[in-house]
Amino acid sequence: MILRTGNNRTRSGLRAQGWGQLPRAQSPEPRADVGLTLVEILVSVAILAAAVVLIMQALLRGAYALTLAEQRFHAYAFSVGKLADVETALDTGQSLTPHGRFRMGKDQFTWQLEAVPLPEGPQLELVTLSVGWGTGRQERSTHVGLLRHVPEEGS
Repeated sequence: MILRTGNNRTRSGLRAQGWGQLPRAQSPEPRADVGLTLVEILVSVAILAAAVVLIMQALLRGAYALTLAEQRFHAYAFSVGKLADVETALDTGQSLTPHGRFRMGKDQFTWQLEAVPLPEGPQLELVTLSVGWGTGRQERSTHVGLLRHVPEEGS
């Protein structure tokens, strides 16, 4: 059914009400801000670059801390084993090597052993094992001590 009123034609039914059709945006001016400006892109790139730098620094610090913990563990594990050997050697009367080197993984370690009698008790001595690693400015060391009873020579 078509209604005619003057020069305008109108259809009755669903199409006349706009059903099934998408609304059209009507603007008096054409839209000029379609996309990003160069300044917006440069700011976003700068923010991303700063975030990447911070993430890389955090990863580097984590790797350094992990390497240092691994080196300390190797030094401590060696110290425990070496002090057990020292105690056994001293109890059996064997001679001890006062210093040496060893390698664990890619790291080179040095160690030094000292046994000092304590003046407070004639039968006590302090056995100290120092383990060092690293080069130049990054030299690290750990020290482990053992207080030991020295048997008398006649007993």
